[in-house]
Amino acid sequence: MKKIAACALEDHNHFVNIFVTDEAMSVALFSPYSGDQDAISSDQCGTFLNQHNTSPFMLNNGIVVAGADLKEGLAGKFICIGKTTYFSSPVAAKNASVECYGSGEITDRRSMAWFVKNGWLSAPTTRNPMSYFTKAGTMRTLQLERMQLAVQLIMPFASESVTSDYNSIQFNYSPTYGYRCNLPVEEFTLEQLQNHGNGWSPNPVLALSGPESTEEDKDAEFSVSMSWEDGTAIEHDSEIYIDSTGGYVPLRRLELSNGVGKFRIRALGLKAGESFKVKVGWRYFTGAAEKTVLVV
Repeated sequence: MKKIAACALEDHNHFVNIFVTDEAMSVALFSPYSGDQDAISSDQCGTFLNQHNTSPFMLNNGIVVAGADLKEGLAGKFICIGKTTYFSSPVAAKNASVECYGSGEITDRRSMAWFVKNGWLSAPTTRNPMSYFTKAGTMRTLQLERMQLAVQLIMPFASESVTSDYNSIQFNYSPTYGYRCNLPVEEFTLEQLQNHGNGWSPNPVLALSGPESTEEDKDAEFSVSMSWEDGTAIEHDSEIYIDSTGGYVPLRRLELSNGVGKFRIRALGLKAGESFKVKVGWRYFTGAAEKTVLVV
Protein backbone atom coordinates (compact mmCIF):
# COMPACT_ATOMS: atom_id res chain seq x y z
CA MET A 1 0.00 0.00 0.00
CA LYS A 2 1.06 3.57 -0.60
CA LYS A 3 -0.23 4.61 2.82
CA ILE A 4 -2.82 3.66 5.45
CA ALA A 5 -4.01 6.69 7.39
CA ALA A 6 -5.95 6.44 10.66
CA CYS A 7 -7.84 9.41 12.11
CA ALA A 8 -9.30 9.45 15.64
CA LEU A 9 -12.66 11.28 15.74
CA GLU A 10 -14.68 11.82 18.90
CA ASP A 11 -18.03 11.33 17.14
CA HIS A 12 -17.09 7.83 15.94
CA ASN A 13 -18.23 5.33 18.56
CA HIS A 14 -16.84 2.13 17.09
CA PHE A 15 -13.81 -0.14 16.94
CA VAL A 16 -12.54 -0.70 13.38
CA ASN A 17 -11.07 -3.94 12.06
CA ILE A 18 -9.47 -3.93 8.59
CA PHE A 19 -8.11 -7.03 6.87
CA VAL A 20 -6.38 -6.56 3.51
CA THR A 21 -5.00 -8.96 0.90
CA ASP A 22 -4.14 -8.57 -2.79
CA GLU A 23 -7.60 -9.69 -3.87
CA ALA A 24 -9.90 -8.17 -1.26
CA MET A 25 -10.41 -5.87 1.71
CA SER A 26 -12.77 -6.55 4.61
CA VAL A 27 -14.05 -4.02 7.13
CA ALA A 28 -15.80 -4.92 10.39
CA LEU A 29 -17.15 -2.38 12.87
CA PHE A 30 -17.91 -3.06 16.53
CA SER A 31 -19.89 -1.01 19.05
CA PRO A 32 -19.97 -1.40 22.86
CA TYR A 33 -22.50 -4.01 23.97
CA SER A 34 -24.16 -4.39 27.39
CA GLY A 35 -26.68 -7.15 26.61
CA ASP A 36 -26.85 -10.76 27.73
CA GLN A 37 -25.62 -12.42 24.54
CA ASP A 38 -22.39 -14.39 25.08
CA ALA A 39 -19.23 -13.48 23.24
CA ILE A 40 -17.79 -15.97 20.75
CA SER A 41 -14.52 -17.64 21.70
CA SER A 42 -11.12 -16.05 21.11
CA ASP A 43 -10.36 -18.57 18.35
CA GLN A 44 -13.69 -17.86 16.65
CA CYS A 45 -13.08 -14.12 16.93
CA GLY A 46 -9.62 -14.44 15.38
CA THR A 47 -11.04 -16.39 12.46
CA PHE A 48 -13.85 -13.87 12.04
CA LEU A 49 -11.45 -10.90 11.97
CA ASN A 50 -8.87 -12.49 9.67
CA GLN A 51 -10.97 -13.69 6.77
CA HIS A 52 -13.02 -12.23 3.95
CA ASN A 53 -16.76 -12.59 3.62
CA THR A 54 -18.02 -15.43 1.45
CA SER A 55 -21.71 -14.71 2.05
CA PRO A 56 -23.94 -11.60 2.06
CA PHE A 57 -22.66 -9.13 4.63
CA MET A 58 -25.88 -8.83 6.63
CA LEU A 59 -25.30 -12.31 8.09
CA ASN A 60 -22.44 -10.92 10.20
CA ASN A 61 -24.45 -8.33 12.10
CA GLY A 62 -25.03 -9.16 15.75
CA ILE A 63 -21.93 -11.23 16.52
CA VAL A 64 -20.67 -10.40 20.02
CA VAL A 65 -16.95 -10.49 20.89
CA ALA A 66 -14.84 -9.74 23.93
CA GLY A 67 -13.08 -6.40 23.79
CA ALA A 68 -9.80 -8.07 24.78
CA ASP A 69 -10.01 -10.19 21.61
CA LEU A 70 -10.15 -7.00 19.54
CA LYS A 71 -7.33 -5.15 21.30
CA GLU A 72 -5.21 -5.83 24.36
CA GLY A 73 -6.62 -4.03 27.38
CA LEU A 74 -10.01 -3.26 25.81
CA ALA A 75 -12.63 -4.11 28.43
CA GLY A 76 -16.25 -5.20 28.01
CA LYS A 77 -18.11 -6.76 25.12
CA PHE A 78 -18.66 -5.44 21.61
CA ILE A 79 -21.27 -6.23 18.97
CA CYS A 80 -20.53 -6.31 15.25
CA ILE A 81 -22.62 -3.73 13.38
CA GLY A 82 -21.53 -5.13 10.02
CA LYS A 83 -18.68 -6.82 8.22
CA THR A 84 -18.40 -6.28 4.47
CA THR A 85 -15.81 -7.15 1.85
CA TYR A 86 -14.67 -5.46 -1.33
CA PHE A 87 -13.33 -7.92 -3.93
CA SER A 88 -11.15 -6.63 -6.76
CA SER A 89 -12.15 -9.66 -8.84
CA PRO A 90 -15.71 -9.39 -10.23
CA VAL A 91 -16.05 -13.18 -10.06
CA ALA A 92 -15.26 -13.21 -6.35
CA ALA A 93 -17.51 -10.21 -5.79
CA LYS A 94 -20.46 -12.01 -7.32
CA ASN A 95 -20.06 -14.82 -4.79
CA ALA A 96 -20.29 -12.40 -1.87
CA SER A 97 -23.16 -10.15 -2.93
CA VAL A 98 -26.55 -10.30 -4.55
CA GLU A 99 -25.26 -8.58 -7.67
CA CYS A 100 -21.78 -8.03 -9.06
CA TYR A 101 -20.44 -4.47 -9.25
CA GLY A 102 -21.83 -2.32 -12.02
CA SER A 103 -19.55 -1.51 -14.94
CA GLY A 104 -19.60 2.15 -13.92
CA GLU A 105 -18.10 1.33 -10.53
CA ILE A 106 -14.84 -0.03 -11.97
CA THR A 107 -13.02 3.09 -13.12
CA ASP A 108 -9.82 5.06 -12.50
CA ARG A 109 -9.57 7.55 -9.63
CA ARG A 110 -12.24 6.09 -7.43
CA SER A 111 -12.80 5.38 -3.77
CA MET A 112 -14.56 2.34 -2.34
CA ALA A 113 -16.21 3.58 0.85
CA TRP A 114 -17.74 1.92 3.90
CA PHE A 115 -20.37 4.14 5.54
CA VAL A 116 -22.25 3.97 8.83
CA LYS A 117 -25.91 4.78 8.29
CA ASN A 118 -28.77 4.22 10.72
CA GLY A 119 -26.37 2.43 13.04
CA TRP A 120 -25.15 -0.23 10.59
CA LEU A 121 -22.17 -0.63 8.30
CA SER A 122 -22.90 -0.38 4.58
CA ALA A 123 -21.65 -2.58 1.78
CA PRO A 124 -18.55 -1.10 0.06
CA THR A 125 -19.77 1.63 -2.27
CA THR A 126 -18.13 3.60 -5.07
CA ARG A 127 -18.20 7.02 -3.39
CA ASN A 128 -17.38 9.32 -6.29
CA PRO A 129 -20.78 9.32 -8.07
CA MET A 130 -22.37 10.76 -4.91
CA SER A 131 -20.73 14.14 -5.57
CA TYR A 132 -20.46 13.91 -9.36
CA PHE A 133 -23.14 16.54 -10.02
CA THR A 134 -22.89 18.64 -6.84
CA LYS A 135 -19.05 18.76 -6.72
CA ALA A 136 -19.52 18.84 -2.94
CA GLY A 137 -16.63 17.97 -0.65
CA THR A 138 -16.56 14.92 1.58
CA MET A 139 -18.02 16.59 4.68
CA ARG A 140 -20.86 18.21 2.74
CA THR A 141 -21.70 14.92 1.01
CA LEU A 142 -21.84 13.11 4.36
CA GLN A 143 -24.16 15.79 5.72
CA LEU A 144 -26.46 15.48 2.72
CA GLU A 145 -26.57 11.68 2.96
CA ARG A 146 -26.85 11.70 6.79
CA MET A 147 -24.11 9.16 7.38
CA GLN A 148 -20.56 8.73 8.66
CA LEU A 149 -17.54 7.72 6.61
CA ALA A 150 -15.86 4.82 8.37
CA VAL A 151 -13.28 3.58 5.84
CA GLN A 152 -12.31 4.27 2.26
CA LEU A 153 -10.01 2.43 -0.12
CA ILE A 154 -8.58 5.00 -2.55
CA MET A 155 -7.76 3.40 -5.90
CA PRO A 156 -6.23 5.68 -8.57
CA PHE A 157 -6.10 2.87 -11.14
CA ALA A 158 -8.76 0.22 -11.68
CA SER A 159 -6.24 -2.32 -13.02
CA GLU A 160 -4.24 -2.54 -9.78
CA SER A 161 -4.63 -5.10 -6.99
CA VAL A 162 -5.93 -3.99 -3.60
CA THR A 163 -2.47 -3.86 -1.98
CA SER A 164 -0.88 -1.99 -4.90
CA ASP A 165 1.70 0.68 -4.03
CA TYR A 166 -0.61 3.18 -5.75
CA ASN A 167 -3.52 2.58 -3.35
CA SER A 168 -4.21 4.17 0.02
CA ILE A 169 -6.64 3.51 2.86
CA GLN A 170 -8.09 6.16 5.14
CA PHE A 171 -10.29 5.32 8.11
CA ASN A 172 -11.85 6.98 11.12
CA TYR A 173 -12.18 5.36 14.54
CA SER A 174 -13.08 6.03 18.16
CA PRO A 175 -10.10 7.32 20.18
CA THR A 176 -11.54 5.37 23.13
CA TYR A 177 -11.76 1.97 21.43
CA GLY A 178 -9.14 2.06 18.66
CA TYR A 179 -8.60 -0.15 15.63
CA ARG A 180 -6.88 -3.25 14.28
CA CYS A 181 -5.26 -3.74 10.86
CA ASN A 182 -3.02 -6.44 9.40
CA LEU A 183 -0.84 -3.84 7.63
CA PRO A 184 1.19 -0.88 9.03
CA VAL A 185 -0.87 2.20 9.86
CA GLU A 186 0.11 5.88 10.23
CA GLU A 187 -1.75 8.29 12.53
CA PHE A 188 -3.10 11.50 11.00
CA THR A 189 -5.13 14.40 12.35
CA LEU A 190 -8.28 15.49 10.55
CA GLU A 191 -6.57 18.77 9.63
CA GLN A 192 -3.65 16.92 8.03
CA LEU A 193 -6.03 14.83 5.94
CA GLN A 194 -8.16 17.78 4.86
CA ASN A 195 -5.13 19.93 3.99
CA HIS A 196 -3.11 17.03 2.52
CA GLY A 197 -0.35 17.53 5.05
CA ASN A 198 2.29 15.18 6.43
CA GLY A 199 2.72 13.39 3.11
CA TRP A 200 -0.99 12.65 2.56
CA SER A 201 -1.40 12.64 -1.24
CA PRO A 202 -3.61 9.67 -2.17
CA ASN A 203 -4.88 10.76 -5.59
CA PRO A 204 -3.11 11.71 -8.83
CA VAL A 205 -3.47 15.16 -10.37
CA LEU A 206 -3.46 16.25 -14.00
CA ALA A 207 -1.63 19.08 -15.75
CA LEU A 208 -2.98 20.46 -19.03
CA SER A 209 -0.86 22.42 -21.48
CA GLY A 210 -1.60 23.86 -24.90
CA PRO A 211 -1.99 27.07 -26.89
CA GLU A 212 -3.44 30.23 -25.39
CA SER A 213 -5.28 30.93 -28.64
CA THR A 214 -6.38 29.28 -31.86
CA GLU A 215 -7.88 30.37 -35.16
CA GLU A 216 -11.48 29.96 -36.25
CA ASP A 217 -12.28 26.38 -37.34
CA LYS A 218 -8.67 25.26 -36.76
CA ASP A 219 -7.34 22.40 -34.62
CA ALA A 220 -5.47 23.05 -31.39
CA GLU A 221 -3.38 20.31 -29.76
CA PHE A 222 -3.17 19.84 -26.00
CA SER A 223 -0.94 17.70 -23.77
CA VAL A 224 -1.87 16.01 -20.50
CA SER A 225 0.49 14.71 -17.83
CA MET A 226 -0.22 12.93 -14.55
CA SER A 227 1.61 13.27 -11.24
CA TRP A 228 1.22 13.18 -7.47
CA GLU A 229 0.59 16.45 -5.67
CA ASP A 230 4.30 16.92 -4.96
CA GLY A 231 5.01 16.93 -8.70
CA THR A 232 6.39 13.40 -8.92
CA ALA A 233 5.44 11.98 -12.31
CA ILE A 234 3.22 8.89 -12.38
CA GLU A 235 4.21 6.55 -15.20
CA HIS A 236 0.96 4.60 -15.34
CA ASP A 237 -1.77 4.20 -17.95
CA SER A 238 -5.08 5.88 -17.16
CA GLU A 239 -8.29 6.66 -19.02
CA ILE A 240 -9.25 10.32 -18.80
CA TYR A 241 -12.28 12.23 -20.04
CA ILE A 242 -12.17 15.41 -22.14
CA ASP A 243 -14.75 18.18 -22.12
CA SER A 244 -15.01 21.62 -23.68
CA THR A 245 -17.44 24.53 -23.31
CA GLY A 246 -17.16 25.23 -27.04
CA GLY A 247 -15.80 23.89 -30.30
CA TYR A 248 -15.64 20.27 -31.37
CA VAL A 249 -13.95 17.43 -29.45
CA PRO A 250 -13.52 14.47 -31.85
CA LEU A 251 -12.46 12.03 -29.10
CA ARG A 252 -13.80 12.55 -25.58
CA ARG A 253 -11.74 9.82 -23.94
CA LEU A 254 -7.97 9.60 -23.93
CA GLU A 255 -5.82 6.71 -22.72
CA LEU A 256 -2.73 8.15 -21.06
CA SER A 257 0.31 6.01 -21.79
CA ASN A 258 2.83 6.06 -18.93
CA GLY A 259 1.03 9.10 -17.56
CA VAL A 260 1.07 11.32 -20.67
CA GLY A 261 -1.08 11.88 -23.74
CA LYS A 262 -2.21 14.34 -26.40
CA PHE A 263 -5.54 15.29 -27.95
CA ARG A 264 -6.98 17.96 -30.23
CA ILE A 265 -9.99 20.28 -30.26
CA ARG A 266 -11.30 22.24 -33.23
CA ALA A 267 -12.68 25.76 -32.76
CA LEU A 268 -15.65 24.78 -34.89
CA GLY A 269 -18.40 27.39 -35.17
CA LEU A 270 -16.55 29.89 -32.98
CA LYS A 271 -15.72 33.45 -34.00
CA ALA A 272 -12.74 35.66 -33.27
CA GLY A 273 -13.00 37.20 -29.83
CA GLU A 274 -14.88 34.25 -28.32
CA SER A 275 -13.24 31.87 -25.88
CA PHE A 276 -13.84 28.37 -24.56
CA LYS A 277 -12.61 26.19 -21.71
CA VAL A 278 -10.92 22.84 -22.19
CA LYS A 279 -11.25 20.43 -19.25
CA VAL A 280 -9.74 17.02 -18.48
CA GLY A 281 -10.49 14.62 -15.65
CA TRP A 282 -11.70 11.16 -14.83
CA ARG A 283 -15.11 9.56 -15.16
CA TYR A 284 -16.43 10.76 -11.80
CA PHE A 285 -13.86 13.52 -11.19
CA THR A 286 -14.23 15.86 -14.12
CA GLY A 287 -12.44 19.18 -14.49
CA ALA A 288 -9.27 18.06 -12.70
CA ALA A 289 -7.39 20.50 -14.93
CA GLU A 290 -8.65 23.16 -17.31
CA LYS A 291 -7.42 25.85 -19.70
CA THR A 292 -9.11 28.84 -21.39
CA VAL A 293 -8.43 29.31 -25.11
CA LEU A 294 -9.15 32.50 -27.08
CA VAL A 295 -10.29 32.34 -30.71
CA VAL A 296 -8.42 34.84 -32.90
